[in-house]
Amino acid sequence: MNGHEAVTGEDGKTTFTVDKSSCTVTASLEGYMEKSVVITVAPSEETLVELRLKPEAKPGGGCLIATAAFGSELSPQVQALRNFRDHYVTSTRGGLAFMKAFNSWYYAWSPTVAELERGNPTLKTAVRGLIYPLLIELEAVKTVYPLLSFSPELAILTVGVLVSMLVAVTYLAPFALLASALLKGRVRLPRRLTSAIPLVFILLHWVSLQAASWLLPVTSSAIVLSVMALTLQLFVGGVRFLGEDVC
Repeated sequence: MNGHEAVTGEDGKTTFTVDKSSCTVTASLEGYMEKSVVITVAPSEETLVELRLKPEAKPGGGCLIATAAFGSELSPQVQALRNFRDHYVTSTRGGLAFMKAFNSWYYAWSPTVAELERGNPTLKTAVRGLIYPLLIELEAVKTVYPLLSFSPELAILTVGVLVSMLVAVTYLAPFALLASALLKGRVRLPRRLTSAIPLVFILLHWVSLQAASWLLPVTSSAIVLSVMALTLQLFVGGVRFLGEDVC
């Protein structure tokens, strides 16, 4: 404010003492568009100023949910997520295309979740617990890069497939098992079909890298979703097989 800076607390609030009647208040946060407002303050008067920032829906936007969960965009956990995004994913054409598609979805709802976290310590703790497995998985798949350093696009494609599989098992498998139990196996997709779909999209993705960049957001997203679906199908099938074997 008027050349003076302050870092807000986890609740997003801070206090200033001013010696001028007219002041410019500017708020900024990584991943959000900066906003300013001019206020007039009478002597000995307390004035509450609320600035609501709009998120930036771009590949280099902020990790809003993780930042709210860990209390600072400078926390090691948020830095790890940002480093993976900026130095691995968006450094390739395929990864950048995926992030553009992902951010269109992510920024549609993540600001609301981040706001809920700031006002709910229990939710914040729960979100932190959900993020830790992802951090471990990202660190694990990063070991692929040195092995495929001759082709960054192949490296990020491989990493994307591995992360999709791990995320599906870690976060979505319980819901898949519940759905399978409720449906009692009445809905089953041919495994040959679900296995072929990711391969088709991977082929289309590779062709798009060479001749149709505009298709990359579609192919990269389709690879992630189809790999997740196949992983869940294999996981549920494996659990069902083990259950029948035990019986």
